[in-house]
Amino acid sequence: MLTLNILRRVEATQAEVVHIYVDASFDRLKYSGLGGMLVDMSGNILLFFSEEVDADTLDSIMAKGQKTVIQELETMAVLAALQSWSVFLKQRRTVLFTDSESVRGSFLKTWSANKDSDDMVDLIFKVEESFGVPVWIERVPRQSNPADVLSRETLTEFKGATRVRVSPREIWSSLPK
Repeated sequence: MLTLNILRRVEATQAEVVHIYVDASFDRLKYSGLGGMLVDMSGNILLFFSEEVDADTLDSIMAKGQKTVIQELETMAVLAALQSWSVFLKQRRTVLFTDSESVRGSFLKTWSANKDSDDMVDLIFKVEESFGVPVWIERVPRQSNPADVLSRETLTEFKGATRVRVSPREIWSSLPK
């Protein structure tokens, strides 16, 4: 924004606060997935996603010799939530919770040493700016993250919330190569 000389709008109005919880799981031999939920001020889960990351997508994410892609998947869960729900988030204050300290750190630093995560962080900020959706990010301990269950298996129903489909493959293919 500084290099483009774009003004950032700052408002002192009160708005509804929503919480987003995201998580990812990685088990090359069993199940890898992304999960997320959007919760209103009353604690109602409004929207969720719960998607498996297929083997072909995992293969394309993993660099030669890489043993895990959990950082990439955790960052992808943040990106999936903000891309999918950005229109809903407009005019609301958003607090996003992740159990990944590396994702939180990348968000706060605005970059990651991991190139793929860095590309996703860049897209996260573009979504945030284009929709005027300022996001505050916090860490939640893994055992307290309600999105954990959504990343461990594909759920089509969850506590009466509306399911939003996200495609890990499409998110991955949209990144610059």
